[in-house]
Amino acid sequence: MSVPLSKACCDGVPAVNLEANPDGYVNKGVYETVNSLKTYVTGPDPSTATKAIVYIYDIFGYQPQTLRGADVLATNTDATVFMPDLFGDDALPTNPPPTITPEQRAAILGAFFQSAGELGKNKQLAYEIALHIKKTYPNITKVACFGLCWGGKIALCAGNIPLEGEKGKSVFVATAQGHPTKLLPEDGEGLTVPHLIIPTKDEDPAAIAAYEAVSRPEGCETVWYKDMIHGFMGAKASLNNPDVMEKFHEAYAVVGKFFSKYLS
Repeated sequence: MSVPLSKACCDGVPAVNLEANPDGYVNKGVYETVNSLKTYVTGPDPSTATKAIVYIYDIFGYQPQTLRGADVLATNTDATVFMPDLFGDDALPTNPPPTITPEQRAAILGAFFQSAGELGKNKQLAYEIALHIKKTYPNITKVACFGLCWGGKIALCAGNIPLEGEKGKSVFVATAQGHPTKLLPEDGEGLTVPHLIIPTKDEDPAAIAAYEAVSRPEGCETVWYKDMIHGFMGAKASLNNPDVMEKFHEAYAVVGKFFSKYLS
């Protein structure tokens, strides 16, 4: 079954002044090197923390709204959040040239998904980062994984990688994704831990239903935000809009509550 990317996923930010942090918010984390990757780290000091979350950003890479989301998630869970810079300088621009044609956009996306955004290597990196965190900080015994858009696909698939020598077990205790893209029934069939999805008005209800129809682990959840656009938890969040700001925080509270059940 082939599920196309949401058009909203691939478009740049809407032609409005986003004002990423209109309230003057200053991000709380720091940049460190984790498993050889530049990584935004926020929340409790990992040397004393007992739980962590690997956060995979969307195709636009590090953006103020996404970093803010990591801060909020850390606060909601009291977990250290690690956001690795998987795509680096190859993350896609939030404002592509207005003259770009659909054919050019498709070519750019195709190249991205076969290089910087390639699923196989990135799900492996997410898996290895979790192993590295647990090895570097032995006090961290539980790790979850969260992602947005394509990053959510990476998070889900990383959770489906079995621990070496332990078939049916994941390095993560739970996984979750906001505004999921390319969600397939086989993704659900491969799950070994509880998984949360947060679809929006731009997601295909038929694709979500097909995923939900397969046998999945107990504890899997779906929370719709049918009044929000694809991207409202990340780079496309218009936080100068009070309603979006409210739903942004509400959705991260949903993720926090879900993860807290399995990180405790």
